[in-house]
Amino acid sequence: MSEEQKVARRAFLVTAAVGAGAVGAMSLAGPASAASDQASPAPTAKATAASMPTRLVGSDWRWVKLESGHGRTTGDVRADDGTTGTFRSTPLDAGAHLHVISFTDGTLIAIGSGLTQGAYAVVGGTGRYAGVTGAYTATQSPLGRYGEGTSEFTLALRSA
Repeated sequence: MSEEQKVARRAFLVTAAVGAGAVGAMSLAGPASAASDQASPAPTAKATAASMPTRLVGSDWRWVKLESGHGRTTGDVRADDGTTGTFRSTPLDAGAHLHVISFTDGTLIAIGSGLTQGAYAVVGGTGRYAGVTGAYTATQSPLGRYGEGTSEFTLALRSA
């Protein structure tokens, strides 16, 4: 492994650790006041390993350039269990990407590398996916210069 690859790997691991810490801190913080408790939706049943999706297929996959010059990926997803949701990706330093996959019953948060293909670590979740960990591989083909506007995710998730 070259020195450049080692530096990039270290930067990625630091970014992943910071992201995981931020997600953990948010989950431990709890509601700020009684008023926010009342505004929160009712808790959703947590997913079990048998009930979690193992494959997601994306459509309307797009690369959106932000004013900062950075870009993000957005799209719609459908899980193998029929659940539908949305996807957002934001680039981080050192080539890492933050993925947020939102369903009506919860959200998965992951960090990994690769714009069109890569491996991602699930670092947290909300609602049905609270406490879920695991990993997935993603193959993305955003509409335009990169591809056809589709994606596929193969998940290996574990419940808490």
